[in-house]
Amino acid sequence: MRRETVFAIAFLVAAIGAAADVWGYDWFGYYASFARDVQLDRQTFHLRDGDQRVPLSAILEVDRATRAYVVCGCQQGDLLTVMRRFFDADEISHLDDVRRLFGAVRLTASVSGAIALLAALGMTRRRIRGGLLVDAAGVVVLGAIAAVAFEPLFLAFHELFFPQGNFLFDPTRENLTLVYPEEYWLGVTLRLGATVVAVCLLVGGLLTLPIRSNAAVRVNKEIVT
Repeated sequence: MRRETVFAIAFLVAAIGAAADVWGYDWFGYYASFARDVQLDRQTFHLRDGDQRVPLSAILEVDRATRAYVVCGCQQGDLLTVMRRFFDADEISHLDDVRRLFGAVRLTASVSGAIALLAALGMTRRRIRGGLLVDAAGVVVLGAIAAVAFEPLFLAFHELFFPQGNFLFDPTRENLTLVYPEEYWLGVTLRLGATVVAVCLLVGGLLTLPIRSNAAVRVNKEIVT
């Protein structure tokens, strides 16, 4: 495999992993904004004490607990207590699988980042920029496809990474798809893709900046004087 191809693939995997962390931790508060916009507090949830609406603060609390459990790997009893108010054993089992996937993504992204760096050491800046542009273009194409055919892509993703099949939930009995509806995942997916594209363009843009050594600067000064 050519060095350029290795670099492009490794950089893309590393960028996706980094973007997954950004949106997994929800650094920009997207979930809270989404929950308010679609008025999740008007949704009827299936709780142990009966079907009922819950305040937005309770929905955001379960999101924080779930995010800490899945993304950060925290497993304190109080987090599970909050989650079990909304999620049954099957839903938490799926969240366990998602937590393991996040760990695998982080490890793969770290290794890929190191590979991309090593591959870049033997490449010209022009070829590096070319690989970054290919990555960005590929993500844009996938984003366009996701925008018009998200449901089959979302299902294919789950079938690939969760072959055990415990990812289908009945919204009339279970809350996971109510707390995190498909519209939320579409928004996250498009934002994740935009983040990857932005990283590719940013790094590519930085590589267009001229690099001048201290020796060259001294020579220029001597010529001027």
